[in-house]
Amino acid sequence: IVEANNQSGVPEFELMGGAIKDVMEQGQVKTFTIEGKEYEVEVTYIGGTTSEVKFKVNGEVTDAIQDGSTAKLSDGTTIGVREILEEEAGEVTADQVEFYIGAEKLTLKHGDELQLNEEDVDDMQVIIQATQTGSEFELEKISINWYAEDDIFITEDSEALMPGLESVKFTFEGLN
Repeated sequence: IVEANNQSGVPEFELMGGAIKDVMEQGQVKTFTIEGKEYEVEVTYIGGTTSEVKFKVNGEVTDAIQDGSTAKLSDGTTIGVREILEEEAGEVTADQVEFYIGAEKLTLKHGDELQLNEEDVDDMQVIIQATQTGSEFELEKISINWYAEDDIFITEDSEALMPGLESVKFTFEGLN
């Protein structure tokens, strides 16, 4: 969970994960391998009034990225920033960033469509049930409702993948 909000009584959660998670300092360079492809990652900048970070990945420089945001590289790979840890005056540690390469960001906001990497996933409605007592918020249940189109059929020879959440697959194995 990168961020949790309950502004105006509308709960919202941002979740992020990825193929590789790491923490790097400004100026540091590391090489990561995802599905056989190497990515040379350099943290070129950390700072600004809103805490931003820039990466150079295989020679390609990203735009400035804030906490909880992502950037897509020209090859389609996503890099996501979980947290920027800026040095305070007098500290001996350098500025650092915790990030994911091969990232995916999932946004769950009550009453809205599910968002994957900041794009709406059609036909996927998010329902968040929670109670609020004073300033305390207690999560009870998160539901993602798939309003499938009429043209989805599941037979012994076909399957259905849930949009945006392709790890959820519906299959038919026959009748007993």
